[in-house]
Amino acid sequence: QACEDGGRLEGLNIKGLAALTADIVIHNIHNRLTERPAEGARSEVVQFFQWQETKETDRETRDNKGWLLLKALLLLTADSSDILSSINPGLPAALVKCLYLLVCLPAKEENMAVEETFQEPLTQVLIQLCRQPVNVERLVETQELQCLIIGLTSLWDQTSTAWRHQASRVLKTVSAVATSNVVPSLQALLETPMPSIQHSFVEFDTNNGYTALENILKRCEEGFSVDQLQPVEELLALIASFTLLGKTELKVALCVTNPQPPGFKFDPPLTKGLAVKNLPAFHLLQASLLRSQDSLLCCQLLQTLQSIWEKDPANFFLLEWTVQSMAQLAACMYHKPAPVLKLFFSLLEMVVFKMNYIPHETLRALLGVLKQSWAGTLAGGVVGIEFGVVALKSFHRMTVHSGMLAEVLTDWGLLELLLGELRRRAKILRKAGVVSSPQNDPQQLPCIEDSERLLTTYMLQVVSILTLRSIKNTVSVRDLGMVPYIKIFLDQDQYRGPTLSILEQLAEINPEEFMSTGHRSSLLLYTAGTWVEAGPFAGT
Repeated sequence: QACEDGGRLEGLNIKGLAALTADIVIHNIHNRLTERPAEGARSEVVQFFQWQETKETDRETRDNKGWLLLKALLLLTADSSDILSSINPGLPAALVKCLYLLVCLPAKEENMAVEETFQEPLTQVLIQLCRQPVNVERLVETQELQCLIIGLTSLWDQTSTAWRHQASRVLKTVSAVATSNVVPSLQALLETPMPSIQHSFVEFDTNNGYTALENILKRCEEGFSVDQLQPVEELLALIASFTLLGKTELKVALCVTNPQPPGFKFDPPLTKGLAVKNLPAFHLLQASLLRSQDSLLCCQLLQTLQSIWEKDPANFFLLEWTVQSMAQLAACMYHKPAPVLKLFFSLLEMVVFKMNYIPHETLRALLGVLKQSWAGTLAGGVVGIEFGVVALKSFHRMTVHSGMLAEVLTDWGLLELLLGELRRRAKILRKAGVVSSPQNDPQQLPCIEDSERLLTTYMLQVVSILTLRSIKNTVSVRDLGMVPYIKIFLDQDQYRGPTLSILEQLAEINPEEFMSTGHRSSLLLYTAGTWVEAGPFAGT
């Protein structure tokens, strides 16, 4: 009645109502299903939850009480964890028992339309109940869920297609809940000697199952729309789950490239059933990511890769040291769409920031791509510029975070590479005559596109942080004869901030040299509406 009245619940004891409703539903399910044969029990479920029932005497129709209870649960479990906590945690198991009967036994022809009326409400109530971790923790230990999984994985061909879809939604929700016992319990269910499951896996391995999945992925690589994303997500989640299913754990040598941050430690807990064991399944994901140019698919593949790492951080190291997954991706990222680039570099930063690890081979591969791009030996055009912008933004964040990583990148030639490219760009600016006034509008630059200007800005920012991190780097800027070229960037507002920072670091090591260059008037800061001298030049 409250639901039909627009959901106004003022004055009601909602927690008490929710608890009572759940208890009544459990009681009814227990009474209707106990000691009944399977077919009869299924009919009882349909009769209980159907929308309307008809009195044969006068053909009167009315809302069924079970349907009203189901609607009440749909409302009461919608959003409040406080209300959910008052509901008997045995309710999900009771509803899963009903779901099992609906999945594993065929519907009568005359009842198909009736069952459609409560498919979505029943499924949604179960999904909402699974937002409460305690419900999931209890559910995964029950025989009801085990029976449902056996039914879904069996070779029995009389199951209901419509209800199978609803059951898969529920299982997907259950498996996504991050509690201590969910994955081990589900893993134990799958490892239980169930002939049908074992037979299914043998059939998959011996009948080109991976080839079939690869062919499906190749079709996905041709592109798909956003409204087709859910089936693709489910496919990738399935393949990701296969990576955890294998006979033996991966045996890899400890392949740590030094230096590493002092707090880094590789201590893989490979006894919890969450370690990658199945490389053929992972190769499917990696190969598709290397091949595909579709933005939606590539982003989803990267998110799937992240989910495998999150199962156990050791998985990143097992995969990186076995198949060089990130290093291979780094070498091909330059021609991926912008959203894919950004997601890849966010994953790289997660490795550096959260795993406290410097992925040397991956960073080396990225530097190689930048070098080829700026040398003109890498096809890509604007895409190459986009790669440079995203890469340097990420390098800037990482070098700000880690002095050790800044040293590693410098040792591999990042500073020298940036200075060489900045020298070339400074010559272009000087040749174009854009050195007249600090007030020039950057939009008036005749030879450099917006994206190129942005790339130059991030080059200067990375050089700035590298010189701030190390006197050695500052001396390298001077010894490579870069001072006159760096000063050219002062006359553009967009470049002035990082350029001043570089020159101030240079002035710290040899102020007399910079006082004699005739660019003293350029070393100004704009403060409170007035240009004032600052840094080592103030008052001189």
